[in-house]
Amino acid sequence: MGKQLIQSALGQIMVLYCILHIHIGGTDNLIGIDQLFQTMGMMIVARATFAVALEEAKFGFPEIRSGAFPMVVMSPMVDLVPGKQFMRMIISGENFSAQAAKDAGFLTEVVKAGEFDAAIQRYVDMIIPVDRDVMRIGIRCYKEMCKCPEETARIQVGMKNLQDVWAARNAANKKKEAR
Repeated sequence: MGKQLIQSALGQIMVLYCILHIHIGGTDNLIGIDQLFQTMGMMIVARATFAVALEEAKFGFPEIRSGAFPMVVMSPMVDLVPGKQFMRMIISGENFSAQAAKDAGFLTEVVKAGEFDAAIQRYVDMIIPVDRDVMRIGIRCYKEMCKCPEETARIQVGMKNLQDVWAARNAANKKKEAR
């Protein structure tokens, strides 16, 4: 896995070790983070299904120091981080540790440098065998259920998405039969 450069909308450069995109339904399912992840990169982390970071990685929202507020960037974070904690992260403009990012809900796992590749491989091995449509629909279902205040509504969302899974499987089987 090599190093990549990613430039955010504010022109900040972040160096990432192993950004692994397993792209399903418009969501990056796995991201590995090695160094500094800020601004638009935080949106990528928040939208990822799984995010693994080295314990020495740093995160932050530095735009407040230049007079900006991450209005769009914070959109996926509303569901992850409690309001007061999130406002402190944004308004302070300070970088925060990988452990603080995990505690806030941005990360799935924080690992030591020698464990990074193995941790990424565990997630890859977990994701690869899962049918892409099933995963896409399952993630969508979870997000829809999070918006439902009552269990009855969540069951209805689950039933609707289960029907979508069966429709996707039937369509896939028909394609196989046509070959």
